[in-house]
Amino acid sequence: MENKIYETPQSELSEIEKSEGTEFYVVSIKKFTILFMATFGIYAVYWFYRNWRQYKNKNGDNIWPVARGMFSIFFAHSLFERIDGSLEKRSLVYKWYPSSYASFYVIIVIAGRIVDKLSDKSIGSPYTDVISILTIPIVCYILAKVQGAINLSQDDMNGSSNSNFTLPNYLWCAPGAILWFLVFLGLFNIFGLINLDS
Repeated sequence: MENKIYETPQSELSEIEKSEGTEFYVVSIKKFTILFMATFGIYAVYWFYRNWRQYKNKNGDNIWPVARGMFSIFFAHSLFERIDGSLEKRSLVYKWYPSSYASFYVIIVIAGRIVDKLSDKSIGSPYTDVISILTIPIVCYILAKVQGAINLSQDDMNGSSNSNFTLPNYLWCAPGAILWFLVFLGLFNIFGLINLDS
């Protein structure tokens, strides 16, 4: 039997520790989509923040990731271009159009917020309610495509290093599942598919 008494103890790196060392935030598309949809898109704030934080840590840029996460519409073009630059540095080919994706993201987010305000004031309801909800999967699709570019640029195309769900992930998802149920229940009632008034 080989004596390993003097060998340094080995430990498995957690998913967070693995993804911390990358230039951008690696996460599997499946996990990203579930977290994004379950939180009604609020996960995007965290997602932008993590990407900017890791970019700052890796490159030493003087940026404030929290602000860039909260006001993502002003920084989406810059982030997507840096992701594309990372792909180009590694001579990796990914079929996407960073500037177009960023513009589309900004337009859909702004349109979604306008429709939300109309919906809050019962203007155009129930159609504004439906349109507001439909913006969520559209934004999810755009950012999932960007996530694919990130994963490829960080040599983890499938996002395997961050594909398992943690307890905080489940805690994010639980209220979202209840909220989605209530949203659909309300919409079914509005369109007369069920009757909650009796």
